[in-house]
Amino acid sequence: MNICLDCEREVPSYSYVENYVNSTTKARASVLILPHGPVSLPIFQPVATQASLKGLTPEQLAQTGCNLCLNNTYHLGLKPGQEALNKIGGAHKLQGWKGNILTDSGG
Repeated sequence: MNICLDCEREVPSYSYVENYVNSTTKARASVLILPHGPVSLPIFQPVATQASLKGLTPEQLAQTGCNLCLNNTYHLGLKPGQEALNKIGGAHKLQGWKGNILTDSGG
């Protein structure tokens, strides 16, 4: 078990389950098990550059069935910054998102 840094609860370890592999194209359908719920793959993944989705609320995104959002670590480090994120309680609380967050370094 791991501890989620944002919600400070104990969460299961990560895992990956491959459900189907096409014998011709080798395309796969799988499930990525993450701390804030399973993510069916492949997926269209929205981007919240500064922990802010453009054009959708977190509730609207959840209604689509999406359970994964991409944040940009570089931009979050610039604004609002690590100190502000710590005071707020992390990226999940900042953006009001209960699903999984994947980050990249951006820049």
